[in-house]
Amino acid sequence: MVPRWFRPAHGSAFGRCVVTGELTALAGDATWNDEIAHIAVVAAPYWRGAGHATAAVAAAARHAIDAGLLPQYRTLVANEPSMAIARRLGFERYGSSVFVRLRIGE
Repeated sequence: MVPRWFRPAHGSAFGRCVVTGELTALAGDATWNDEIAHIAVVAAPYWRGAGHATAAVAAAARHAIDAGLLPQYRTLVANEPSMAIARRLGFERYGSSVFVRLRIGE
């Protein structure tokens, strides 16, 4: 079952399982402006480093390309394992986003 918080409103989800049927990684995309597929991934901690997240992201990227969308992998630059997935699959750093957390009431 796909976690409720990971169900993209306008996109797809791709999982990777082991022989036991255990979900090891889940990548999904959310389509933006009918042009870009924003791809993100989560992996079970005890399966990290086994290639499952890379396989799930690759499936999401292939799906996006087949749908005529530009796949965009989104992660924090500080998340080196996630950045390694992006490099392994040929994604190139294009830009950065800045998030601001407002402190209300101080």
